[in-house]
Amino acid sequence: MTKSPTRYEPDVGFVTGAPEMYVNTAGSYIKFEDYEQLKAQLDAVVAECAEQKAIIDAVTDLDNEPQYHPEGMGCGLEDRGITDRYDAMEYGWQQAMERIYGEVIPCAEELSFPATDAALTRIEARGVEKLADAWDAETAKIMEGPFFYGQVERREAFSKYVRGYLVELREGRV
Repeated sequence: MTKSPTRYEPDVGFVTGAPEMYVNTAGSYIKFEDYEQLKAQLDAVVAECAEQKAIIDAVTDLDNEPQYHPEGMGCGLEDRGITDRYDAMEYGWQQAMERIYGEVIPCAEELSFPATDAALTRIEARGVEKLADAWDAETAKIMEGPFFYGQVERREAFSKYVRGYLVELREGRV
Protein backbone atom coordinates (compact mmCIF):
# COMPACT_ATOMS: atom_id res chain seq x y z
CA MET A 1 0.00 0.00 0.00
CA THR A 2 1.34 3.40 -0.94
CA LYS A 3 1.26 6.27 1.48
CA SER A 4 -0.48 9.55 0.75
CA PRO A 5 1.72 12.11 -0.99
CA THR A 6 3.13 14.99 1.02
CA ARG A 7 1.25 18.20 0.27
CA TYR A 8 2.84 21.64 0.01
CA GLU A 9 1.67 25.22 -0.01
CA PRO A 10 3.69 28.28 -1.11
CA ASP A 11 4.46 30.98 1.43
CA VAL A 12 7.04 33.67 2.04
CA GLY A 13 10.06 32.45 4.03
CA PHE A 14 10.34 33.92 7.52
CA VAL A 15 14.11 34.30 7.41
CA THR A 16 14.78 34.92 3.71
CA GLY A 17 11.59 36.72 2.73
CA ALA A 18 11.65 34.70 -0.50
CA PRO A 19 8.79 32.49 -1.69
CA GLU A 20 9.19 28.88 -0.50
CA MET A 21 7.12 25.71 -0.43
CA TYR A 22 6.09 24.47 3.01
CA VAL A 23 4.57 21.15 4.03
CA ASN A 24 0.85 21.66 4.64
CA THR A 25 -1.64 18.80 5.02
CA ALA A 26 -4.25 20.87 3.16
CA GLY A 27 -1.76 22.11 0.54
CA SER A 28 -2.64 22.31 -3.13
CA TYR A 29 0.72 21.08 -4.46
CA ILE A 30 2.54 17.73 -4.53
CA LYS A 31 5.86 16.53 -5.95
CA PHE A 32 5.85 15.54 -9.61
CA GLU A 33 6.91 11.98 -8.72
CA ASP A 34 3.87 11.70 -6.44
CA TYR A 35 1.70 13.09 -9.23
CA GLU A 36 3.02 10.45 -11.65
CA GLN A 37 2.26 7.70 -9.15
CA LEU A 38 -1.27 9.01 -8.51
CA LYS A 39 -1.84 9.38 -12.27
CA ALA A 40 -0.77 5.76 -12.85
CA GLN A 41 -3.16 4.60 -10.13
CA LEU A 42 -5.97 6.66 -11.65
CA ASP A 43 -5.25 5.29 -15.14
CA ALA A 44 -5.47 1.73 -13.78
CA VAL A 45 -8.82 2.46 -12.13
CA VAL A 46 -10.11 4.11 -15.32
CA ALA A 47 -9.12 1.02 -17.33
CA GLU A 48 -10.95 -1.22 -14.87
CA CYS A 49 -14.01 1.03 -15.00
CA ALA A 50 -14.02 0.66 -18.80
CA GLU A 51 -13.91 -3.12 -18.34
CA GLN A 52 -16.76 -2.95 -15.82
CA LYS A 53 -18.79 -0.79 -18.22
CA ALA A 54 -18.22 -3.31 -21.02
CA ILE A 55 -19.55 -6.08 -18.75
CA ILE A 56 -22.58 -4.02 -17.73
CA ASP A 57 -23.26 -3.12 -21.36
CA ALA A 58 -23.05 -6.79 -22.36
CA VAL A 59 -25.43 -7.83 -19.58
CA THR A 60 -27.95 -5.07 -20.27
CA ASP A 61 -27.81 -5.30 -24.08
CA LEU A 62 -31.11 -6.78 -25.23
CA ASP A 63 -29.35 -8.30 -28.25
CA ASN A 64 -27.63 -10.69 -25.81
CA GLU A 65 -30.97 -11.89 -24.50
CA PRO A 66 -31.50 -15.62 -25.05
CA GLN A 67 -33.90 -16.39 -27.86
CA TYR A 68 -37.48 -17.38 -27.05
CA HIS A 69 -38.33 -20.86 -28.33
CA PRO A 70 -42.08 -21.60 -28.07
CA GLU A 71 -41.51 -25.26 -28.91
CA GLY A 72 -39.36 -25.57 -25.80
CA MET A 73 -41.95 -24.09 -23.45
CA GLY A 74 -43.09 -26.63 -20.94
CA CYS A 75 -40.25 -28.91 -21.87
CA GLY A 76 -39.19 -30.85 -18.81
CA LEU A 77 -42.26 -30.00 -16.75
CA GLU A 78 -43.90 -33.35 -17.33
CA ASP A 79 -40.67 -35.19 -16.70
CA ARG A 80 -40.49 -33.58 -13.28
CA GLY A 81 -44.18 -34.11 -12.50
CA ILE A 82 -44.82 -30.35 -12.35
CA THR A 83 -48.51 -29.66 -12.85
CA ASP A 84 -49.01 -26.61 -10.66
CA ARG A 85 -48.61 -23.36 -12.60
CA TYR A 86 -46.69 -21.67 -9.78
CA ASP A 87 -44.25 -24.55 -9.59
CA ALA A 88 -43.91 -24.31 -13.38
CA MET A 89 -43.13 -20.59 -13.14
CA GLU A 90 -40.56 -21.22 -10.43
CA TYR A 91 -38.94 -23.96 -12.51
CA GLY A 92 -38.90 -21.67 -15.55
CA TRP A 93 -37.33 -18.87 -13.53
CA GLN A 94 -34.63 -21.15 -12.16
CA GLN A 95 -33.83 -22.44 -15.64
CA ALA A 96 -33.70 -18.91 -17.05
CA MET A 97 -31.39 -17.67 -14.28
CA GLU A 98 -29.13 -20.68 -14.73
CA ARG A 99 -28.85 -19.91 -18.42
CA ILE A 100 -28.37 -16.17 -17.92
CA TYR A 101 -25.61 -16.62 -15.35
CA GLY A 102 -24.04 -19.40 -17.37
CA GLU A 103 -24.09 -17.77 -20.80
CA VAL A 104 -24.63 -14.03 -20.59
CA ILE A 105 -23.10 -12.84 -17.30
CA PRO A 106 -19.44 -13.75 -16.78
CA CYS A 107 -18.60 -15.65 -13.62
CA ALA A 108 -18.29 -13.20 -10.76
CA GLU A 109 -15.45 -15.21 -9.24
CA GLU A 110 -13.37 -14.61 -12.35
CA LEU A 111 -13.77 -10.82 -12.25
CA SER A 112 -10.89 -8.98 -10.66
CA PHE A 113 -10.40 -5.24 -10.34
CA PRO A 114 -7.24 -4.82 -8.23
CA ALA A 115 -6.63 -1.13 -9.00
CA THR A 116 -10.19 -0.23 -8.01
CA ASP A 117 -9.91 -2.37 -4.88
CA ALA A 118 -6.61 -0.68 -3.98
CA ALA A 119 -8.08 2.80 -4.53
CA LEU A 120 -11.08 1.97 -2.35
CA THR A 121 -8.78 0.56 0.33
CA ARG A 122 -6.76 3.80 0.33
CA ILE A 123 -9.97 5.83 0.65
CA GLU A 124 -11.21 3.63 3.50
CA ALA A 125 -7.83 3.86 5.24
CA ARG A 126 -7.90 7.66 5.04
CA GLY A 127 -11.33 7.66 6.67
CA VAL A 128 -10.21 5.33 9.47
CA GLU A 129 -7.07 7.42 9.97
CA LYS A 130 -9.13 10.60 10.24
CA LEU A 131 -11.36 8.90 12.82
CA ALA A 132 -8.32 7.81 14.85
CA ASP A 133 -6.78 11.29 14.69
CA ALA A 134 -10.04 12.95 15.74
CA TRP A 135 -10.47 10.43 18.57
CA ASP A 136 -6.92 11.04 19.82
CA ALA A 137 -7.42 14.82 19.65
CA GLU A 138 -10.63 14.53 21.65
CA THR A 139 -8.88 12.29 24.18
CA ALA A 140 -6.10 14.89 24.53
CA LYS A 141 -8.71 17.58 25.22
CA ILE A 142 -10.35 15.42 27.87
CA MET A 143 -6.98 14.83 29.54
CA GLU A 144 -6.44 18.58 29.79
CA GLY A 145 -9.58 18.89 31.91
CA PRO A 146 -9.88 18.09 35.60
CA PHE A 147 -12.30 15.14 35.27
CA PHE A 148 -10.63 12.66 32.94
CA TYR A 149 -10.17 9.81 35.45
CA GLY A 150 -11.63 6.53 34.25
CA GLN A 151 -12.11 7.69 30.67
CA VAL A 152 -8.57 7.64 29.36
CA GLU A 153 -7.95 3.89 29.57
CA ARG A 154 -11.07 3.06 27.55
CA ARG A 155 -10.36 5.79 25.02
CA GLU A 156 -6.74 4.71 24.61
CA ALA A 157 -7.83 1.08 24.19
CA PHE A 158 -10.27 2.12 21.48
CA SER A 159 -7.61 4.24 19.79
CA LYS A 160 -5.20 1.30 19.84
CA TYR A 161 -7.90 -0.93 18.31
CA VAL A 162 -8.66 1.59 15.54
CA ARG A 163 -4.98 2.04 14.71
CA GLY A 164 -4.53 -1.76 14.63
CA TYR A 165 -7.50 -2.02 12.29
CA LEU A 166 -5.92 0.67 10.11
CA VAL A 167 -2.71 -1.39 9.81
CA GLU A 168 -4.71 -4.50 8.86
CA LEU A 169 -6.72 -2.50 6.33
CA ARG A 170 -3.59 -1.12 4.68
CA GLU A 171 -2.02 -4.59 4.56
CA GLY A 172 -5.15 -6.02 2.93
CA ARG A 173 -6.03 -8.35 5.80
CA VAL A 174 -9.50 -6.84 6.32
